[in-house]
Amino acid sequence: MSVQFRPSAPFLLFMKVLMNLLKIGLTGVPGAGKTTLSRVLAAKCREIAELKQVELVSEYARRYLSKHGSVDSVLEQYRILEKQCEWEDSVCNAKLDIMITDSPVFLGFIYCVDLPKSNSKEIMFFNDIFKKMVKINYPTPRYDIIFHLSPTLKPVDDGIRAKEHFSDEWRAKADSMIKMTMNIFKPGEFHVIEVQDIDKRVSFCLDTIRAYMNKCPVY
Repeated sequence: MSVQFRPSAPFLLFMKVLMNLLKIGLTGVPGAGKTTLSRVLAAKCREIAELKQVELVSEYARRYLSKHGSVDSVLEQYRILEKQCEWEDSVCNAKLDIMITDSPVFLGFIYCVDLPKSNSKEIMFFNDIFKKMVKINYPTPRYDIIFHLSPTLKPVDDGIRAKEHFSDEWRAKADSMIKMTMNIFKPGEFHVIEVQDIDKRVSFCLDTIRAYMNKCPVY
């Protein structure tokens, strides 16, 4: 007789406490400054005594786009989601203090919504993506803190970004979609950053992280 073990919410919380791991995600439309902020923030976090072991997880989608071109199907987006989760999970261990990513897995849901779903297979994979996102965010949030960058900066044409990413109308719509998605797949905390100055962005993030650590006994 086989018995399936499904970890309870208290058990998962205990494991998180045991690992002493803080997960940070940066969201925003393409060109909002996520990558720049994540790199500087990771460097600054390494200067905090309690956060010596810091891992920065980059965006798998960018590698995929540079190698294979545009993402045109839900199945491709499903692979991107799986690989982003894999990259994040691969760095999480008992020695790690904080993980920072400029591509939280839930961002893929926004792009997936606009992709064509002309047959039952594509609809099936879209449903699988949604189920996967619900699963990894329950019963405890996947990310402790999400910092959302408002679309105040203009994107740079790097040869990878889609044309619509430069449209103010698209960027405003996508920004609203990201906020809505973060309301569905809620993180521990969600903070919107309006300022453009990188030093002010970093300072806000560091103050928020310190405040989070102070209120959580594990830190």
